[in-house]
Amino acid sequence: MIKRENYLSRIRGFYESDLVKILVGIRRCGKSVILNQIIDELKESGCDDNHIIYINFEYIEYEELKDYKKLNKYIKDQLLDKNKYYIFLDEIQKVENFEEISGDDVTLYAHWWGAWSISEDPTLTESGKIIRSLEGYPNVTEEKTIPNLSDESVWTKKYTKPSTMTEEGYELYTSEYGNVKITLPKKDWEYGITYKDGSVYITVTEEASYIVRFKCGDNVGDRKVITNGAGEYRVMNPKDFTPSGTVTATLYDIEMNELATVEYEVE
Repeated sequence: MIKRENYLSRIRGFYESDLVKILVGIRRCGKSVILNQIIDELKESGCDDNHIIYINFEYIEYEELKDYKKLNKYIKDQLLDKNKYYIFLDEIQKVENFEEISGDDVTLYAHWWGAWSISEDPTLTESGKIIRSLEGYPNVTEEKTIPNLSDESVWTKKYTKPSTMTEEGYELYTSEYGNVKITLPKKDWEYGITYKDGSVYITVTEEASYIVRFKCGDNVGDRKVITNGAGEYRVMNPKDFTPSGTVTATLYDIEMNELATVEYEVE
């Protein structure tokens, strides 16, 4: 069996600490192998077999120990002296309320975290946070920081809905941790003129008087529009103007400076 030195070298310094050690990873990635290699190293360092307890909850012989009270009693029954015991619990998530197990001279080795989820959304300039919990034990959590949305090694911009002068837009970013949507503010109003749904509309930036000139061949007509602020306004055809064919509508300020123009077809 290949020795997982790269991982063991990071764990050895914690063999004798009182912290609970948790090995995490996807299924069948070798966590149980590492647990057994830790056991081998403890034995090589002089630890007595009687002070190492290994329980794999995928084995049928340990089925009853999935009750945490029975597991707690089983462990305590193995503690025959005041020396340190090393307890390895493989697939511990199968035991409900396992965190209730206690013991001052016990070191627990366990594993299997749930998936990461975003607990604090990152922005384009600020980092965010993700969190995960031990499966079946939502109070046992781990949190870490994730890069901002500008980090292309983590985030992919999946979709952009451009903002307009009347509606906010958004950008959708995806990653292995989940999705984040950021809102794009409405665009500032700017001068414009469009033809839609059979009518001419102008957009303006301020409260003022404007002139819209309609031209169709030699047929020309003006319509004065008084606005009450920035926004979009529908403009009716002038009284004596009958549009047909190609029509040009041009927006002017009150001093007849051209601001925008549009050309459209009328049957």
